[in-house]
Amino acid sequence: MEGVDVFSTQINRPDLPHMKVKFLLSPHSKKPMIGMPYTLLADGNEVKKGMTNRAGEVEIPHEEGTKQYEIRFANGAVYSVPMEEKFEQDTNKDELINEGFYPSSGDSPLATAKIYSALVKRFWKGK
Repeated sequence: MEGVDVFSTQINRPDLPHMKVKFLLSPHSKKPMIGMPYTLLADGNEVKKGMTNRAGEVEIPHEEGTKQYEIRFANGAVYSVPMEEKFEQDTNKDELINEGFYPSSGDSPLATAKIYSALVKRFWKGK
């Protein structure tokens, strides 16, 4: 299935390179966002400042126990990258998270994500 890929991630383990998040110029472009200044925060604390590389990537030096990273770009765009240290099986969030929906705490966002997920599934099935 071909679609818009806003960013992609690389899994991080101690024996692998740092996690990288790739940013594109827009959801309708395949061109990387090169040279954009950013600030990286881990759980609200500044970790580093830098610029996206030639591939449009931000490198995240993940530390165990970090719950969320935030990337703040100079143009005002902000991206949250939630982290899970351990995969919890058989929860009502599994399927949604695997589809790219990261519900926040509370039932309202989760309910909204489930409705949206069902709509998208019906759209692709032609119903």
